[in-house]
Amino acid sequence: MYGWACKLDIDELWKDIPIAIDGLGQFIQQSIERGGYNPARSDLFIQTEDGVVQFLLCHESDIHLKTESSELLQEVKPHWVSQGYRGYEKLKGEWKPWDL
Repeated sequence: MYGWACKLDIDELWKDIPIAIDGLGQFIQQSIERGGYNPARSDLFIQTEDGVVQFLLCHESDIHLKTESSELLQEVKPHWVSQGYRGYEKLKGEWKPWDL
């Protein structure tokens, strides 16, 4: 879903766009090439069909992961840290830095 600051017609914003996972990279690249999505300057939402996982490629250069699955979060954290990313998670209403 294209969001904030995407340079597209209003009819293309805030609408789900079904994409197979193996086509996601190509979709993002084409969105950049056509000028609709500008990384670190506009928002692109990616979520599973069942809504269990949502990523936001944020206009503030962040990647947000939203999930109720603690198992998935525990799987993702070490990978992101190994890539040099820092992370925070919301615990009991407060944002806490990841402590690995």
